Amino acid sequence: MNGPTCPYQGVQLDFHAATDWTLIKGSNGLIIPLAIIDLPFSFVLDTLTLGNALDADSGELNCPRKFT
Repeated sequence: MNGPTCPYQGVQLDFHAATDWTLIKGSNGLIIPLAIIDLPFSFVLDTLTLGNALDADSGELNCPRKFT
């Protein structure tokens, strides 16, 4: 998603989904509980794939930090 694999990208996406007013309005608030339910699963999966994410980044800090 959006370029190289970033460390904890799934957690970042869940946090963005739960806090972005446009997404909240568009889903009538349904996105908040879904993002909160998905957050622990994303954290575990992101932790298991952390080595691959760090290798893909190669220390260049070119990971996208903003979701649009």
